[in-house]
Amino acid sequence: MAAARRLRAALRPRPAMHRPRPRPDARALVHVLVLLAVSALVAAQNECRKCPKYYSPVCASDGGSSPPRVFVNYCEMNYYNCFTGGSFTKVRSGTCS
Repeated sequence: MAAARRLRAALRPRPAMHRPRPRPDARALVHVLVLLAVSALVAAQNECRKCPKYYSPVCASDGGSSPPRVFVNYCEMNYYNCFTGGSFTKVRSGTCS
């Protein structure tokens, strides 16, 4: 009877003791790569791009009560909007006066 009990115990399915895991080095590398990818995406979304230095004046207005403003070029107007959260749009090429 004891032998039968031992045989049944030996044949009973056992729960898995552990799952194979990736090596800690590989897991750390994956975490670093994911963090770099996320930070690159965030930086790309929040990046205001610098502009080329050429003179082509643009008269722009924010549609509010403030007077129109002259920017060095169209790119500089977009950079200003990005950097300050402004809403200037081009009224015409050249100066405002």
